[in-house]
Amino acid sequence: MNKEFRISTGEELIQFMKAQNLNSKQICEVLQRALILFADETKPPEVLIQEFREYWEHFKHTNERPLFLGLNLDVKE
Repeated sequence: MNKEFRISTGEELIQFMKAQNLNSKQICEVLQRALILFADETKPPEVLIQEFREYWEHFKHTNERPLFLGLNLDVKE
């Protein structure tokens, strides 16, 4: 992936991932490089995009946000 794109919002990133028809590995690479967000590349692209949509709706531009997409790290006793 050597192309350069200017993306300003999470919504634009979602549209980019859909429009470019990225596979799971490519989606994970984009999320890691753009947002330092790690995801499970064994999940289908549609699932990763949906998880990112939910993540973005919840956290947006918040400085403190999870580093891992789609993981529930809440500790339950």
